[in-house]
Amino acid sequence: MAYNDKQFALNQVVTGTSATSRSIVFTASNGTVRMHQVTCKNSGASAITVHFYIKADSTTSGSLTSIGSVQVGAGSTEIISFLLAHVLSQGQTLQAHESGGTDATLTVSGSETR
Repeated sequence: MAYNDKQFALNQVVTGTSATSRSIVFTASNGTVRMHQVTCKNSGASAITVHFYIKADSTTSGSLTSIGSVQVGAGSTEIISFLLAHVLSQGQTLQAHESGGTDATLTVSGSETR
């Protein structure tokens, strides 16, 4: 089984603002993905909360239950530790929404198997 280290999202802006209005961060399109590093940067002047979701497909319709959330202080970057080593099967998506509008950017790297 081949493993490819890869960056799945680089400074991906989170535009979703609710559990029913989420942004797709990335899709595991070529195989199984194991996330090794996930960071969230808040470029805004106030703290924000970012909520994360895993969905079986690449649609953003319907309500989902968050798998976790993190607060990010103004102008700071946080490592999203609860997503480290998390596995997405082919076709699944990592989705997110945030409380502050479009202040959050996400970077995700890991490995992909085919």
